[in-house]
Amino acid sequence: PAQAGTGNDTLVYTVTDSIGCQGSDSMIITINPTPTANAGNDIVVCNGNPEVLNATGGSTYQWSPSAGLSDPNIASPEASPSSTTLYYVTITDNGCEASDSILVTTATTNVSASPDTTIFFGETALIWALGGNQYIWSPNENLSCNDCSNPNATPSLTTAYTVIVTDTTTGCLDSLTVTVFVEHDNIIN
Repeated sequence: PAQAGTGNDTLVYTVTDSIGCQGSDSMIITINPTPTANAGNDIVVCNGNPEVLNATGGSTYQWSPSAGLSDPNIASPEASPSSTTLYYVTITDNGCEASDSILVTTATTNVSASPDTTIFFGETALIWALGGNQYIWSPNENLSCNDCSNPNATPSLTTAYTVIVTDTTTGCLDSLTVTVFVEHDNIIN
């Protein structure tokens, strides 16, 4: 008989009746390996933007719950749940099943930035952004710093500054634009 493990084994059965006649038959038993399901590493979905899940290990896939998934019957559905959700995937391969899970955490960034402002040529404007703990401003010309939340801007021409605000705890980021308009005529009539 077949032993634990994988592969094929042949069983032969021999039957003897009461008068000594014998007959035999054989049967091939195939033992398929147990598949290994992998739902991937836990992820964060930021600001409702979908993230792709990526399960491996099978030929068919079934995710549950299906809420927030683009298609619960494929290996790599897009996930955009409305709240943090533990998803389970059951994979099937050669008639055998295995399961794994992935935690999809939802997070939002609540960023804000200073309003657009107007200065006269040669003046300085304080621009700012809030809502994260890492800031990158661009273009970085005429800024007192490009990696702080509140740089001084002294552009010689009207400039739109874009700031990428990152919450390094969740990895979520967002971007905003602040325009500094520069007036070249500061004569009052």
